Amino acid sequence: PDSAGRRRDVASALRGTRAAMGPAVALTEGARSLGWAVDALDLARRGVLPSGGLLRCADHLTTLLLLRDGALVDALAERCLL
Repeated sequence: PDSAGRRRDVASALRGTRAAMGPAVALTEGARSLGWAVDALDLARRGVLPSGGLLRCADHLTTLLLLRDGALVDALAERCLL
């Protein structure tokens, strides 16, 4: 599922629709992968990540880690700016 051909096939099937692909994981970890994809779509909606086409979460792990919790980021920024 992580091959370039698979990404191309999925992106082609979506025809430019905004979507996110979580990392390939074991079936028992599917909820975690889905959660990352949902977070990536939220960041795309907020303008942090690209908003067109297919987002591959593996390409944005640092951003997902740092900005996953918007309230926490806001609290940290407020504290640092005092």
